[in-house]
Amino acid sequence: MKIGLIGEDPNDTAAIANLLKLKFDHQFVPVIKKRAKGDQLENSKFTKLLKAQLIADNYDLLIFIRDLDGFDNEDLKVKARMDWFSRNSKHFEGHSLFLINIQELEAIFFADVENLNKIFNLGVKFKNPLSVSKPKETLKRLTNEKYHENKAADYISKLTYDTVLKNYKPLKEIDGYLKV
Repeated sequence: MKIGLIGEDPNDTAAIANLLKLKFDHQFVPVIKKRAKGDQLENSKFTKLLKAQLIADNYDLLIFIRDLDGFDNEDLKVKARMDWFSRNSKHFEGHSLFLINIQELEAIFFADVENLNKIFNLGVKFKNPLSVSKPKETLKRLTNEKYHENKAADYISKLTYDTVLKNYKPLKEIDGYLKV
């Protein structure tokens, strides 16, 4: 299956592709080749670029990836992201899924704290990865600046998928869909 990934940053889409490859034997490819970051995904230029890319290439499934920049109980932020997903997913005739990262992509690393500790030689403990308020900044601080976003895809490949799935509920819908 060819699965298109649309995210805020190429580092994010590459990281999610590597995470999903730990479990699923599908082709995960970025849909947007140009660097569209964060709020740039909110404008009409992004929508035009997305439409053009969807015409130019075929996908069996699209996965949209956005950071919530908040917690899942912040209803206005969740609604804004869901509205964005609705506006953009309608341009694809196939099935689309949405991965809203609580706060930031880096929260995923805290979902497998055992491997996080191994990767960076740490000794930290987190019960709930979704409770870390600034995961990227926290990760940089804990690793004495060894963590870099441009290596997120490499780092995420060292996590255990089933542990992440167990502790990171935003991934559950995608996992359920891909299992079928």
